[in-house]
Amino acid sequence: MDDLFLKLEENDTLVVTELSRLGRNMLEILNLIEKFNSKNIKLIFINQPELSTDNSALSNLLISIYGYFAQTEREIISERTKQGLAVARAKGKILGRQKGQIVKSQYDEHKEKIEELYKLGLSVQKIVKYIGVGTQPSLSSWIKSRL
Repeated sequence: MDDLFLKLEENDTLVVTELSRLGRNMLEILNLIEKFNSKNIKLIFINQPELSTDNSALSNLLISIYGYFAQTEREIISERTKQGLAVARAKGKILGRQKGQIVKSQYDEHKEKIEELYKLGLSVQKIVKYIGVGTQPSLSSWIKSRL
């Protein structure tokens, strides 16, 4: 959000789907709106057209209420997710990928070529360029787990 704030100029307008997209909690949202107001940046909320950032008492009250609801909703979703995971664990469900399990990769079809080039001493970056697939960090990880 800081990068966006730096790109916006005074009197610009920022269009956002809804207030909750601005932050994770009410305080963060209110601070960000204050920051935008200091630069006279207008906010438009597509799904909440009744909200405005005209700095009136009513607007500030509505934004605070909506911010509170957004924070509360996030906390409820988080709690439900944790409860659901706990129930799944209690039923013996193994969550996530099992440690050491090898998942199919985009590099698998190029295994022989990658192995050959790697043994010849080519850098991982050059191998990525040669096979035309993936990135250096992901291929490095693949090599560590497969070769």
